Formats: sequence, C-alpha cells, structure tokens
Amino acid sequence: MDPASLALGVVAIFKDTYVTAKFIKKTIQSINGYQAEQSSLVMRYTVQIYRLKNLSRLFRAADGNTVDLRLLETVPGEYLNTVREVLAQLQRVLSKYATHAAYLDDDYRRFSPLNPHFHFDPVRDTLEIDDTDGKYQTGNSENTSEEVTDGRVTTKSKWWPFRGIGRMSTKITNSSRRLVSLKSLPQGMQWAFQKSALQETLREFEEWNKDLEHLIAPLLVGFGFYDENRNPQDRLRADGDENIKVNIFQGHVDLNKLANNQPSGTLQDSRIVNDDFISCNTAKEKASEARVFLELKQIAASPKHEGGATTSASDRSNITRPMQELYGPQLARLLRTAGEHSFRTLPFNSYAWDGEKAQYIYLFDYPQGTSDRKPKSLNDFILSSEPRYKLELRQRFFVAQTVARAIGAFHSDGWLHKSIRAHAVKFFFLLDGTCDFVNPYLTDFEFSRPLAGITRLLPQAVDVDHE
Repeated sequence: MDPASLALGVVAIFKDTYVTAKFIKKTIQSINGYQAEQSSLVMRYTVQIYRLKNLSRLFRAADGNTVDLRLLETVPGEYLNTVREVLAQLQRVLSKYATHAAYLDDDYRRFSPLNPHFHFDPVRDTLEIDDTDGKYQTGNSENTSEEVTDGRVTTKSKWWPFRGIGRMSTKITNSSRRLVSLKSLPQGMQWAFQKSALQETLREFEEWNKDLEHLIAPLLVGFGFYDENRNPQDRLRADGDENIKVNIFQGHVDLNKLANNQPSGTLQDSRIVNDDFISCNTAKEKASEARVFLELKQIAASPKHEGGATTSASDRSNITRPMQELYGPQLARLLRTAGEHSFRTLPFNSYAWDGEKAQYIYLFDYPQGTSDRKPKSLNDFILSSEPRYKLELRQRFFVAQTVARAIGAFHSDGWLHKSIRAHAVKFFFLLDGTCDFVNPYLTDFEFSRPLAGITRLLPQAVDVDHE
C-alpha cells in the first residue's frame, strides 16, 4: 500500500472510532432519570474519549485540529500499520454502536470516513479531528456531482471517497443533530443501549486505552517526535476541558528531555533539585520510618571504575562537586518523573549525599494500597521453597511482559537501565497479606543513564548462579 493510502486509512479508522465513541456519550446524556449513574458513566466515557482524541496528536498539525497528512506520509509503514491495527481493535469493540450511529446520528453520517455518504476532496478539503459545519460535502449537496440511487452514492472522479466497511445506507438530510428517541428504536437495537451493555463496552474501552500505554514511547520514536531536526514535541499537548485534562505523552516527553539535558525550565525542575535534596542525617532518619524504601548509589571517582572496582579513600576525596551535581540530580529527575507517570517505578521521596561513603541515598514511598511489610524481590521468589511464593506460569509471563514494556519505554525515551536482574524487580504486599504479583516495580537504577551518557555509579555484585 502506498504511503498516502496508508496514511488516509489510519485517519479514516481513527475518525470512525472517535465519532462513534462521541455518539455513545451523547446517547447516555440523552437518557432521562438515574442522574447519579448517568453522570458517572458519562464522566468515565469522557475520559476515555479524551485519551483516544489525545492519541491523534501523533498526526495533528501545529494548529491542534487539522490532520497533518504530509507528516503521516513520512512515517515508516510498520508504525502506521501498528496504529491502524490498534485502532481496529477499538473499532471492533464499538462496532455495534457504529452500525446504530449510521442510523441514528447525523454527525456520524457526516463525519465518519467509513460512512458511504462521506466524501473528501483532497484539493479543497482538509481533514479535521473535531469537525466544523460544512467542512465536507455529504448527501445531496448541490456542490457535488453525485447521484443518489437506491440509497447508494455514485461519485465522479473529482471526489476521493473513503471506502470502508458497509454501514446502513440512509439518505442524509439537513435535519438537526438530535439523536433519534430511544423509544423509537427497533427492538433489535434497544439492547445495545441498556446499562449492562454500555458498561461492558466502557470496560473494554478502558482496557484498550490501558493496553495502548506501552505503545506510546515507540510510536513517538517512529513518528519522529524525538527527531532533533524536526522537534515537533510542542504538538503533544493535553486534550480535555476545564475539568479533565489528558496527555498520554507527557511522561515520555519529560523523560526524553531529561535524557537530552533539556529540563523543562518549570518550577518543578527547581523543586526536584532543591526541595527533594535533604541532608544525610535527615535521610537516615527517614530511612528508619515505615513505608520508606531505601537505595544506595555509590559513585566512582572516574570512569575507569566502571568495571566493578571499588573506590579508595583517596579516590573518594577526589570526587568533585560538579560530578555530584551531574549524576545526583539527573537520577533524581529521572526517578521523580518516572514515578509520577506510571513507568513501573516507586513514588520518589527524596535523596541525599553521603560524603564519607561517596554515595547517594535515594528514598521512595511504598505504593498506595500496600501494607507496611517489606517488599520481596523476584530473586527471593525464585529461590523460595514456599508454595505461596511460587508464581504460576501465566504470572511469570505477565511479570516478564510488564517489565519488558517498562524497560522498552525507558529505552525509547532515551534512557538505558542496564543489567536488569531479578534483584531489581520488587513486589509489595497488599493489606490482606497477599503478595501483589500484578504490580512489579523496577528498582536499582544504578546503571540508568542517557543513551549517550557515561555511568559513574558503581555496580553491585551479580550472583551468577541465580541471575
């Protein structure tokens, strides 16, 4: 498939799922009564719709609404196919509502590229995410050279129609956008708008958005957002309203800027450097508190120690403050940012410098919803003979997939975390005493650095018999 057709196909399937999701939300809003349940359902659908809309920032122009087809045509085909396949999964989830939208919703008939009545003129028209009135010609527009026969549209060559899956053929009129009353629906359609059906669709919509998260970092690479020559990251803004703001890219962009020594310049950067840095004595007092996780990072005097040699007293005395300022705050920014954006790292608390031992002290909070019991590592479970600590096969695959996705995100965003081992994967215990195998956390970031950076943190010994 040529680049232009592939790019248009991605936009077409996105638009179809987007207008279908908005149709579901409008339908819920039109239901009378049950205000509490209705409000909750509308809010949850709204969040998922904003997340879906935010994904389109990958191919939106600088104005924030127009589709940048030129950018899409430069994206390698494997990344466009990935986006198309991911959107196709959501399209299948919403498919029954798309069929009903073709019958009930004027907006769907006018703006979904997969509707037979939608036409796009590549010379005169521009594709938009949120459409404006009169943007495209549909139905019996006097400006189109089309004929409507038996509900089917015949187009002439000046039109560039999107040919997608068949929808119910319904002649377009200039009626208002009001939804058809649910009471007037055929019985075969009414089931789709029952509470249970809407909730099940919402659950699948939420799962789709959750699964999408692990693809964001590689897509940013593939779509050129980390290309220093183009620098289009200012397009990756939040979507939402005064009550809800969604930006699925922010954490990745922040990590990438840190990897390239480009702090955002916000007050948050200053807070990480100043407010999070505490005295060594304070750090030791905090480390003795409950629900505080401690990590020590020893600094080598020079790059020659990267192979595992230890520092002598004279070496430690030669560690200059510029080196401390480079590696300490850099790692603190990484861990703070990763902890705030669900990169499978612990919530960052603070850090300190121990000059006597030439090491940093990093403190983390326990995850919410966990007990005060100390966490165990994956290595502990591998060596344990207790049946309750033996991961089932599906759990092993899940942990491996979760860790691999987290490491892949770090690498895509410009960071290396070398020597990931069983000791570095931690599990916490829930309030009922069971181990939370669903949420593994990455620790031991001694080796983490920008792709072009130099490691000055001494490694720990590796147990070759078990790692």
